[in-house]
Amino acid sequence: MAKNLYISLIFLAGVALVLMIVYINPNPTGYAMLQTTSQEAFNLEVDLPKQYQKVPAGEDIWFTTKVLNLANKKRIDVTLKYEIYNSTNNVVISKTETVAIETQASFVGKLRISEDIKPGNYILKITLLTSTKDYETQASFRIIKNNDTQPLLSTRSIFITLLIFITVAVLLILAIKSKLIIERLKIKFKIKDIIQKKVKNKQQTSGQDKKSV
Repeated sequence: MAKNLYISLIFLAGVALVLMIVYINPNPTGYAMLQTTSQEAFNLEVDLPKQYQKVPAGEDIWFTTKVLNLANKKRIDVTLKYEIYNSTNNVVISKTETVAIETQASFVGKLRISEDIKPGNYILKITLLTSTKDYETQASFRIIKNNDTQPLLSTRSIFITLLIFITVAVLLILAIKSKLIIERLKIKFKIKDIIQKKVKNKQQTSGQDKKSV
C-alpha cells in the first residue's frame, strides 16, 4: 500500500511539473503560433502648407496626409476620415475615403470651406480607421472672411494702375520732347540752308559786279 502511495505521489508530481512547464513556456517547440489578433501599426502625419493656414470662407483647404505602415508590407485598404472642428469642438465639415497603401503613401486631400462658416480658429483632424485601433493627427488653421483679402487685391490693383500711368506719362513726355527736338533740328537745318543760299547768292552777285566793272 505504501508502494502504491509512493507511485501516486510521483505521478502527481510529474503532472504538476508538466503543467508548470506548459504555463511558463506555452510554445516549447519554438514554432510560431497562430495569432488571431491583428498586428496593425501605423504612423500618421498631416502637412498643411503655409498658404492654407489662413483660408477665406468659400474656398478650399488643401493638405497632404502621410501614412506609414509599420507592421505589414502587403497592400491593404484603409479608411481616412477628414474632419474640421470649431472652437467648441463640434464637427462642421466631414469627409471619408478609402485608400490603398503598402509600406507608406502620401495622399493629397481638400475640403471645401462653406461660405457661411464663421471666421475663427479651427482644427483639421485626420483619422485612420482600422479594425483594431484608430490613429489620429491634426493641424490648426484659421478661417477668414472673403473681404479680408480685398484690401491686398485693391492695393495691388492701385499699384499696377499707378505704374501703368507713370509709364505712359514718361513715354508721352519722351515723345513730346523728341518731337520738339526734331522740330528744332528741322528749323535749325532750314535756317542753315537759308543762310547758305543767301551767302551763295551774295557771292554770285559780287562776282557779277566785278565782271561788269
